[in-house]
Amino acid sequence: MLKEKFYPWADKISPDVSVCWATLWGLGTLRAPGTWGSAFGILFYCMFFSTLNIVAFLIFVALFAYLAAGVCDAAESALGEKDPGMINLDEFVAMPLCFMPICHTSYNALWLLLGFAIFRFLDIRKPAFVARLQEAEGGAGIVLDDLACAAITGLIVNALYYVVESFAK
Repeated sequence: MLKEKFYPWADKISPDVSVCWATLWGLGTLRAPGTWGSAFGILFYCMFFSTLNIVAFLIFVALFAYLAAGVCDAAESALGEKDPGMINLDEFVAMPLCFMPICHTSYNALWLLLGFAIFRFLDIRKPAFVARLQEAEGGAGIVLDDLACAAITGLIVNALYYVVESFAK
């Protein structure tokens, strides 16, 4: 089982704490929980990721994604259903990847809104290969599909940014 192999520490989190963290302290109980998780993920990006170089950025995304997978796995077990909609920690930790600093290190509000919109579209529509990632066991399945959507979004946002900046010069 993935849990024992990749995040054995997740069993030590109490069910109440795991659900609290996985739902971002109750935001997951509001209407459109993925949208709330994504919106707060933009703040997470702005506060902690926006000035990092690409290497540090990817290391921190990987670290937070790993931690989120363990927490989401514990919460999924506590809630007794596969990938419950109220879990929105996955969108929160994936969101910074939408703005990976390939071309630059910061975005204005327009780029943040564009990345948010593209990510939400992809996360809701789930292209075929992304939907297959969601089939992975436990917390990995909860987080991997969002990371894939965020990586695709990041590539699109960076490409658009590059094109717009090229024409602006």
